[in-house]
Amino acid sequence: MTAAAPPTGTTGEDRGLKGGALGLLSSVVIGVASTAPAYSLAATLGAIVVSVRLQSPVGDTPTPEVTREP
Repeated sequence: MTAAAPPTGTTGEDRGLKGGALGLLSSVVIGVASTAPAYSLAATLGAIVVSVRLQSPVGDTPTPEVTREP
């Protein structure tokens, strides 16, 4: 099996992001844009779990009292 040749007119070295193309602000923006969806999902799922747990009958069931016979 042979490796695919780069498209006509380009070499393997021309592909990708050039060094120094992104500054600190650009890197921060990309980082926030990458993590924001996961954070939003986690925060929303946490809120849903808390609200369902508060209305769930499972957490409100009293434990049966154990009496010991002498």
